[in-house]
Amino acid sequence: MPMPQALVLLPGFMLDETLWDQVIQALPSHYTLHPFPLCDGDDIPAIVQRIRPQLPKRCVVVGFSLGGYVARQLAADCPENVAGLVLIATSLREQQRGTEHQWPTQQKLTKLSPRAIRAALHPQQGDCEALISAVHAMGERLGPTAWRCQSSLSRTGIASATLHCPTLVIGSRHDRIRSLAESEELAQQIPQSTLKVFEESGHLIPLEQPQLLAKTIVEWLDATAVTHDDGGNT
Repeated sequence: MPMPQALVLLPGFMLDETLWDQVIQALPSHYTLHPFPLCDGDDIPAIVQRIRPQLPKRCVVVGFSLGGYVARQLAADCPENVAGLVLIATSLREQQRGTEHQWPTQQKLTKLSPRAIRAALHPQQGDCEALISAVHAMGERLGPTAWRCQSSLSRTGIASATLHCPTLVIGSRHDRIRSLAESEELAQQIPQSTLKVFEESGHLIPLEQPQLLAKTIVEWLDATAVTHDDGGNT
């Protein structure tokens, strides 16, 4: 029987912990799961300091998009806690590619528009009202304070080449927010990394392909033998 696993789950820009609901349902019952919000902070190190007291003693941190930047900073600042990383649809780069597909950052906006959400989905999912509504509802719950905080965060200066834990990088061939090239760059930069490419997803992998995502994480953990406690100080 596999050793129990403790996973910390970090969402992306203007997304809350419900991003992971379907992934959690697909993960084995012996996993201990800790979905955290992206706490308020003036920068990513400040967000990490707010999360740090809640970390399990040993865990794998799973970060989606903006959460991937926070996950890398956690691994750099808390190596005693972070045994491994799963970085999903994220990047080394500061800005997202292609202005027509970027999450909007205008100060007058306080949540993602349906158009922006559609651009983040696989072309075949662009008219899925359930997915669009789910993402829109997360932004509504987080509100304008989270928008202002997350929109202003710098994504530069975060560790990659100096990380020493096993890392799974997951990218999507049809991601119009964070390109597959960005996932490849990230995997090349992190020493102990493995790249997995999803063929049938857009940017929002945890919502578009939750079962495949859960399966991929479990198989990678089993293959890399990342071992750690299932307990924690949460």
